[in-house]
Amino acid sequence: MNKVVVFDLDHTLVHGDTSTMWGEYALKHGIIKDKDYLKKERDLMALYAQGKMKVEDYIAFSSGALSHLTIDEISNDMKKYVLEVVKERFFKEGQELIASFKKSLDTVIIISASASYIVHEVASYLNVDKVIAVDVKVADNKLTGIIEGTAPFREGKVFALEHYLKEHNLTDKEIWFYTDSINDLPLCKYAHKAFAVNPDSLLLAQAKDLGFEVLSWQNEGL
Repeated sequence: MNKVVVFDLDHTLVHGDTSTMWGEYALKHGIIKDKDYLKKERDLMALYAQGKMKVEDYIAFSSGALSHLTIDEISNDMKKYVLEVVKERFFKEGQELIASFKKSLDTVIIISASASYIVHEVASYLNVDKVIAVDVKVADNKLTGIIEGTAPFREGKVFALEHYLKEHNLTDKEIWFYTDSINDLPLCKYAHKAFAVNPDSLLLAQAKDLGFEVLSWQNEGL
């Protein structure tokens, strides 16, 4: 029977955080105007690493910095960002696994607590069309910084995946999940099989206790 294979994005398929790298790129190219953006973003990401960040705070901050742009302008900039920055940072092992699973007709999903306007562009480059990410409300063709629905973050990833599986008649499928982060422990426990990819120290400890397979992926170009 075909299975559902779910990948986290940042630090799992990509060597780095796509939201942080986007902020660096956008500031460098004058897309984001706030000169203190990177310092503020680092403070929020430090909380994320501790499992203490509120995703609502990050989305309000990061999307708010783009509120002067239309959705089309953001999409155009995001395409350039993926081609100029992200494509060199994919782990080869992840790309090969995605291709193999798709060839076997498994359902491949990328799930991320990053904003969907980032995740969709990155997933598109990987030829993955099934994405679960943080949807940001749009008004007058611009981002509002307000999250629509339940954010797929920590326990929210389980809720979001369950909803997706029910909506697409996939509830009878075996689920495999690949991630690097302790924040994804709830989904690791929910999946039939979990893989810890270059795991942080907290997830590594849990992987050893719970029997998750630990994978070490390399990006030879970095």
